[in-house]
Amino acid sequence: MCSPKGPRTGKSFASASRAGALTAYVLLAANIGVPARAQHDAGSASATATVERDTARDTVARGKALFAVGNFSAALGEFMRAYEQLAGDPRQGDVLNNIAVCYERMFRYDLALAHYARYLQEANPSAADRAEVEAVMQGLGDLLGTVRIRSPVRAEVWIDEHMFGFAPADLLVPAGMHAIEVRARGYQSERRELRVTARTTHDWQVWLEPLPESRGLAPAYFWTGVGLTVAAAATTAALGAAALSEHAAGEDETARGLRVDGRDARDLAFGADIALGSMVALGVGTAVLFFLTDWEDRPSAEAPPASGATATVSAHVSPHAWLLTVSGTTP
Repeated sequence: MCSPKGPRTGKSFASASRAGALTAYVLLAANIGVPARAQHDAGSASATATVERDTARDTVARGKALFAVGNFSAALGEFMRAYEQLAGDPRQGDVLNNIAVCYERMFRYDLALAHYARYLQEANPSAADRAEVEAVMQGLGDLLGTVRIRSPVRAEVWIDEHMFGFAPADLLVPAGMHAIEVRARGYQSERRELRVTARTTHDWQVWLEPLPESRGLAPAYFWTGVGLTVAAAATTAALGAAALSEHAAGEDETARGLRVDGRDARDLAFGADIALGSMVALGVGTAVLFFLTDWEDRPSAEAPPASGATATVSAHVSPHAWLLTVSGTTP
């Protein structure tokens, strides 16, 4: 089994009392995916497994190159991918060491500590570096404080604008000054500045206030729109019918020499066009109101509430004049 090995370079992020005592691993994982007993097992290993191991080896190599230039976040992604690619391989646990080192370099000591612990569980129990990893874990523990967040609702915890975990929970946070924010959908977020002290527990009871309930428009506005649209439709029909009737009468009177133009019919037709345009505009507006209305207590279509909107429409149409009167009330 391949295990992390090789010289150590650079200092880890240790406390002042342990300055220089912790170090980070050099990622010598190029031989992951190249089994020492490859020839011995060649007859039984499947072609698919071989391809997966070769793919994992290439992925680890990319992660190692990214780590070497200081792109720890990208290297972390490659090592996580390699861990998945090595599923079922006895060397899968070895990659956890590389993942832990990346988290350590990214100052996520809590995640580094968790992955070092997983490495010790999944890697070779007889690995020569177990004592060294345990020492690193001890050192990382000295850099962390516990922030105990209690919340009546499940909420996200953001620290320094990075998603850190969920509350309620005990979170391991690097020592230092941090901006901590608790967020939950439907609630006002709570934020505070907290100086975290290593090896200390900080308690924070969070009471999130619900956001003001957002409600739509009252149904009365929609029913008002319906009434006005129906009234406009009725007016359009009335004016249209009157225009047609006047046009027919005008043609008859013109034929008998009793009328020289069809002005009355044109006026009525013009009024019908205006009423039609109003009906279309009101119909579109009413459709929009439907989606903006709060229908939680939607009244039945057969019996709108007495306290809702009311609209009264009256129309007067004659060959010489037309008049539309609309009056209404809203609650």
